[in-house]
Amino acid sequence: MRRSLWFVILVIVPNSFQNFTAPNNLSEETSATDIEGDEMQTRILNRKPNRYPSKIYKEYQSLYRPPCFDVACPVDDSYPIDFVSSVVANNLALMEQLHSMLYRYPAEKLILLENATDSYRVKGNFACESDVVWLKLGWAHDVTGRNLLVVNTPRYPQIHRLETCRYAGKHCEFLPPCYRSRCQQRYTHKHMIVIDPAQLSGGPFVDLLPLPSSCSCFVENFVYF
Repeated sequence: MRRSLWFVILVIVPNSFQNFTAPNNLSEETSATDIEGDEMQTRILNRKPNRYPSKIYKEYQSLYRPPCFDVACPVDDSYPIDFVSSVVANNLALMEQLHSMLYRYPAEKLILLENATDSYRVKGNFACESDVVWLKLGWAHDVTGRNLLVVNTPRYPQIHRLETCRYAGKHCEFLPPCYRSRCQQRYTHKHMIVIDPAQLSGGPFVDLLPLPSSCSCFVENFVYF
């Protein structure tokens, strides 16, 4: 009786246990495959476009440099001159046409003209003083806020006049305090040759960019305090 019992335990029970666990092993393999497939599908669905090639990410950072002057940034050591020069070299005919159309007079002549006609400044002051600079711009925003790379090379310079309020938002000088006034920054729109970092294959093109141009005294409907 005991031998029969041991035969049942050693032979029949292990076989039954193996038959019972086989479907589980199969289901585990299937589940692992399904899970792996789901993870792969999730990774594909959630994959974000790689906007910057990993090997040259540092070069692309300079293309998207944050602007100064609220809307524009001057050329400095971080300006990607090698990249811009290569784009210009691949589009020489287009660059020659665009630059000759936009810049009939060099910036040096315009600066001399402004200095010659600015002699009245010694006789008085503005209600809102401003600072004027002529800069080679490297980055700028267009009218939609898109950050663009301004083409600026020795052969094709783009130098623009920027005038910013010295005391923006402050009360205008020479006005009685009963008037609600403030110095307001004004902008004008200039055409410049630019490159869109988001569409590098598009080449250079002309876009309309707002630049600080003057500082005006704004009075709110002559309202008394």
